[in-house]
Amino acid sequence: MHIFVHVVIKGIKAIIFDLDGTLIDASDGVVECFNYALKEAGLKPAPAEEIKSTIGYPPKEVFKRYSKSKVEFLHRKLLERAKEVMAEKSRLLPGARETLEFCHRNGFKCGMATTKYRENGMKVLTKLEIDNCFDVILFGDEVEFVKPHPGIIYRMAEKLSAKPEETLVVGDTINDVMAAKAAGATSVSVTSGVDPKWKLLNEKPDYLIDTVGDLIKLLS
Repeated sequence: MHIFVHVVIKGIKAIIFDLDGTLIDASDGVVECFNYALKEAGLKPAPAEEIKSTIGYPPKEVFKRYSKSKVEFLHRKLLERAKEVMAEKSRLLPGARETLEFCHRNGFKCGMATTKYRENGMKVLTKLEIDNCFDVILFGDEVEFVKPHPGIIYRMAEKLSAKPEETLVVGDTINDVMAAKAAGATSVSVTSGVDPKWKLLNEKPDYLIDTVGDLIKLLS
């Protein structure tokens, strides 16, 4: 475990988790759905690693790199395929279940904020049996602005009956760090997902950990 800034974590009432790359690995499913959409649009498939590097970012923004005129079609086809395969191609990352159970036992209010849309997101959470681990869940199709905009952090903290400064934001991308900082929350970056360690460090998260399971050590 790596602690970037030596801040004592105390007075935390709520924890907001990202999903992909933080709690789950859905990368194989994302690659399949993404390339299915490209194929349906008559475009060349993209390399798996290229697609994986975009996980956690708004799909419509990513699709603009491939065709600005077919974004809506591509996104529709992505969701279409995701309904069929995403849940089965998702798995929990090491320490995820244990961390959620720890937070529940120790009285932390837990939220989850993801760019996934509700229909597909709930299928994934239900299949992995973590759908009941959160007090509040906000999906990408339920908010006006996704991370790094701080609005989702403010909204979720309020729903969790916590002030932003009493809230921990845990995620694997720089968007999670920027959203937390803008809202005045404490940021915890996890190196198990999309953005490499150097990129996360450039945003100066309050904490940097290898897996979400290391969060238990920070809160114990």
